[in-house]
Amino acid sequence: MENNRFKNYTTSTAFSISLSRAMIETLCLLEQYGSYYVTRHSFSSLYNRGLIELDGVASSDLPDTIKTQLSPCVKLTEAGKAIIPLLKLSGLYIEYTMAIEIPSPTLTLKGR
Repeated sequence: MENNRFKNYTTSTAFSISLSRAMIETLCLLEQYGSYYVTRHSFSSLYNRGLIELDGVASSDLPDTIKTQLSPCVKLTEAGKAIIPLLKLSGLYIEYTMAIEIPSPTLTLKGR
């Protein structure tokens, strides 16, 4: 599938990609964890650049205005995946550490 949003964004005058720190953080999270919920501002900025897409929903189903604080669950597009090596080369890539998993407690009931 061709990503026209990315093509239109990067070639509107010359090839250019501008990303804020929050957008970089979001791209790194998505690359490491697959799909994720992102803030409304990061969602619209990255979506309009063609770097993320809705996870499991056609982009034509995207509402014009997102009324909640969080967007639908999203994932990286092919263009978003291509940005990751550039972030790593530039030293801007953020490696997140996994949260420590705590095993579920085991309960043993004693008879009376």
